[in-house]
Amino acid sequence: MAASLCLDLAQSLKLMGKDGEACVFFRRAAELQYETPFASLHSLGQAASCCLLTRDYEGALTLYTTMQQVAEEKAPRLPGNNAPVGAFQDIIASNEISRVLLLMLVQPPPQHLAPEHGRTLENYAWSALDSPGHARSQCLPEELFILLQSVVMACQEKDVEALHVLQKELWPLLDKSQNDILHLLICEMRHPSGLGY
Repeated sequence: MAASLCLDLAQSLKLMGKDGEACVFFRRAAELQYETPFASLHSLGQAASCCLLTRDYEGALTLYTTMQQVAEEKAPRLPGNNAPVGAFQDIIASNEISRVLLLMLVQPPPQHLAPEHGRTLENYAWSALDSPGHARSQCLPEELFILLQSVVMACQEKDVEALHVLQKELWPLLDKSQNDILHLLICEMRHPSGLGY
């Protein structure tokens, strides 16, 4: 009942254009829905969407990371390779894409990089492919993984033209918010505004 009230209030606030306030109630709803993972993940996703609308990219990154952790924890696994299955696999994949793009947008310095974000970036470093025990994301198709890895490399090299080429290839593979983040990333590379640190 309390979660439903929080969701109703959050939706009303969002409709009134008060995305910052809506985010608070979506987060509260997610906390109250913890025992029902899909509902909780949906509420967290709504909160992340509000953060993106208010340009709180660090807040969105934190929420996508929380969603990733919840989905990883609750996901049923295939015997043998321990890969998540079903809708959880899709949620994990979508969150990983959003997190990588947001990490490239925010560009936190090493001293402000959370350990889980460091591990994510390590997975997409070209040098990681040669390291023993490296395992690429089990939830992403290989083509998408390589394209994201190329985005990370292009950002590290500050190669805007490469990002434009990658944007064309990624566009049909990403959802609207991910495409928006990628567009912002390219704009930020072209005309730095200090979005990150």
